[in-house]
Amino acid sequence: HFFGLYHTFEDSFGAELANGSNCSTAGDLLCDTGADPDPSGQNVDATCNLTVFYRDANGDPYDPPTDNIMSYYPCACRFTVEQYNSMCSNYVNNRFYLR
Repeated sequence: HFFGLYHTFEDSFGAELANGSNCSTAGDLLCDTGADPDPSGQNVDATCNLTVFYRDANGDPYDPPTDNIMSYYPCACRFTVEQYNSMCSNYVNNRFYLR
Protein backbone atom coordinates (compact mmCIF):
# COMPACT_ATOMS: atom_id res chain seq x y z
CA HIS A 1 0.00 0.00 0.00
CA PHE A 2 2.92 2.33 0.66
CA PHE A 3 3.60 2.51 -3.07
CA GLY A 4 -0.04 3.03 -4.03
CA LEU A 5 -1.30 -0.47 -4.78
CA TYR A 6 -4.75 -1.73 -3.90
CA HIS A 7 -5.60 -5.30 -3.01
CA THR A 8 -6.55 -7.55 -5.92
CA PHE A 9 -9.94 -8.01 -4.24
CA GLU A 10 -10.50 -4.27 -3.73
CA ASP A 11 -14.14 -3.35 -4.08
CA SER A 12 -14.04 0.32 -3.08
CA PHE A 13 -14.51 1.12 -6.77
CA GLY A 14 -17.02 -1.68 -7.38
CA ALA A 15 -16.64 -5.38 -8.02
CA GLU A 16 -14.45 -6.25 -10.98
CA LEU A 17 -16.05 -8.58 -13.49
CA ALA A 18 -14.36 -11.92 -14.14
CA ASN A 19 -13.75 -11.05 -17.80
CA GLY A 20 -11.92 -7.85 -16.79
CA SER A 21 -14.13 -5.61 -18.92
CA ASN A 22 -14.31 -3.04 -16.10
CA CYS A 23 -10.73 -3.52 -14.88
CA SER A 24 -9.75 0.15 -15.21
CA THR A 25 -12.65 1.35 -13.05
CA ALA A 26 -13.17 -1.50 -10.54
CA GLY A 27 -11.17 -3.92 -8.41
CA ASP A 28 -7.55 -2.82 -8.02
CA LEU A 29 -7.84 -0.56 -11.13
CA LEU A 30 -5.15 -2.55 -12.95
CA CYS A 31 -5.95 -4.70 -15.96
CA ASP A 32 -3.17 -7.27 -15.73
CA THR A 33 -4.29 -8.59 -12.35
CA GLY A 34 -7.22 -10.97 -12.56
CA ALA A 35 -10.44 -10.11 -10.81
CA ASP A 36 -10.45 -11.48 -7.26
CA PRO A 37 -13.65 -11.93 -5.25
CA ASP A 38 -12.08 -13.48 -2.14
CA PRO A 39 -10.65 -11.13 0.51
CA SER A 40 -10.09 -14.06 2.89
CA GLY A 41 -7.51 -15.76 0.68
CA GLN A 42 -8.23 -19.03 2.45
CA ASN A 43 -10.08 -20.89 -0.27
CA VAL A 44 -7.09 -22.58 -1.90
CA ASP A 45 -5.44 -25.95 -1.47
CA ALA A 46 -1.75 -26.60 -0.72
CA THR A 47 -0.80 -25.92 -4.35
CA CYS A 48 -2.83 -22.69 -4.54
CA ASN A 49 -5.69 -24.06 -6.60
CA LEU A 50 -9.10 -22.68 -5.74
CA THR A 51 -11.31 -24.88 -3.59
CA VAL A 52 -14.32 -22.54 -3.73
CA PHE A 53 -15.51 -21.13 -7.02
CA TYR A 54 -17.11 -17.72 -7.27
CA ARG A 55 -19.12 -16.15 -10.07
CA ASP A 56 -19.47 -12.49 -10.91
CA ALA A 57 -22.65 -10.50 -11.51
CA ASN A 58 -22.82 -11.91 -15.06
CA GLY A 59 -22.49 -15.49 -13.85
CA ASP A 60 -18.93 -15.84 -15.17
CA PRO A 61 -16.41 -17.76 -13.03
CA TYR A 62 -13.53 -15.92 -11.42
CA ASP A 63 -9.92 -17.06 -11.81
CA PRO A 64 -8.14 -14.87 -9.26
CA PRO A 65 -4.36 -14.36 -9.09
CA THR A 66 -3.61 -16.65 -6.15
CA ASP A 67 0.12 -15.88 -6.45
CA ASN A 68 -0.15 -12.09 -6.31
CA ILE A 69 1.36 -10.26 -3.35
CA MET A 70 -1.61 -7.90 -3.13
CA SER A 71 -4.01 -10.80 -2.59
CA TYR A 72 -4.40 -12.60 0.71
CA TYR A 73 -3.70 -16.06 -0.67
CA PRO A 74 -0.85 -17.88 1.10
CA CYS A 75 0.99 -18.39 -2.21
CA ALA A 76 1.56 -14.70 -2.82
CA CYS A 77 4.99 -14.22 -4.36
CA ARG A 78 4.81 -11.80 -7.32
CA PHE A 79 3.65 -8.48 -8.68
CA THR A 80 2.41 -7.89 -12.23
CA VAL A 81 3.99 -5.50 -14.73
CA GLU A 82 1.24 -2.92 -14.19
CA GLN A 83 1.73 -3.20 -10.42
CA TYR A 84 5.47 -2.57 -10.83
CA ASN A 85 4.77 0.38 -13.12
CA SER A 86 2.24 1.80 -10.67
CA MET A 87 4.69 1.46 -7.78
CA CYS A 88 7.45 3.15 -9.79
CA SER A 89 5.17 6.01 -10.73
CA ASN A 90 4.06 6.41 -7.13
CA TYR A 91 7.68 6.40 -5.98
CA VAL A 92 8.72 9.08 -8.48
CA ASN A 93 5.68 11.31 -7.99
CA ASN A 94 4.71 10.82 -4.34
CA ARG A 95 7.62 9.23 -2.50
CA PHE A 96 10.41 11.27 -4.10
CA TYR A 97 11.81 12.05 -0.65
CA LEU A 98 13.07 8.45 -0.45
CA ARG A 99 15.72 9.08 -3.12
